[in-house]
This record gives sequence, C-alpha cells and structure tokens, in this order.
Amino acid sequence: MNFFYRSIIDVLKGRDKHTISSYLSSIPLQERKNVQYVSIDMNEYDRDVVRFYLKDSTIIADSFHVVKQIYFCILNI
Repeated sequence: MNFFYRSIIDVLKGRDKHTISSYLSSIPLQERKNVQYVSIDMNEYDRDVVRFYLKDSTIIADSFHVVKQIYFCILNI
C-alpha cells in the first residue's frame, strides 16, 4: 500500500516466505532501492525476506501487532 496516496499497490496470494520472495525478486533492483520503509508484523521470515530484498529500507512494526502485544502484556500483569 502507498500510505501517502492511500492506494493499494498489490495484494499477494499468500504470506509464506516463497510467495513474498518471488514477489519481491520480480521487482527491479533500482525500484527496490527506492523503498524507504516496510511495515510488517515482525515474524521472523518476513524480517529475513525484507532484509534480503529491501536492504536499504527501514523495518517498522505494524501498529495492529504492536497494540496486540501491548494488550497481551497488560493481560499478563
């Protein structure tokens, strides 16, 4: 999603490592170098794929999962 223009760029068929890797590898390197930020749910394979294909980007935890983790922490107190 392009958050600046509030438009969807693409929707993938799955969230597995192979699907994400195939998608990102199909994007030309010069275009991938322009990606500044990537918002993900912070699972390990997403981080690995983003670090490999989008080396110049900054990974940001998506707000839904941050709030979810805070909620679970509060429940455990």
